[in-house]
Amino acid sequence: CSLAKLCDEYVFSQCPTYNPTQIHTVLQHSLCCKARLLHYFPTTQQPPSKGGDDDFSDWCGWHNDHGSLTGLIPAMYLNAQNQ
Repeated sequence: CSLAKLCDEYVFSQCPTYNPTQIHTVLQHSLCCKARLLHYFPTTQQPPSKGGDDDFSDWCGWHNDHGSLTGLIPAMYLNAQNQ
């Protein structure tokens, strides 16, 4: 994974005691979820709602994450032709 190698290089450049292949090795040999991308909805002018079955204001709040890398990305809207 090229991204893992770049992350390893950066962390090693900031912390010389870091194993320079740590993230790459974990991703290469892990049997668990490797990575994920998250999209947070844009904030609104209204305060988040409280409670209720349809309350999605904190759907990406507190959680246990077993992934090795998490990337936060802006929304991408594509049509059927991937444009």
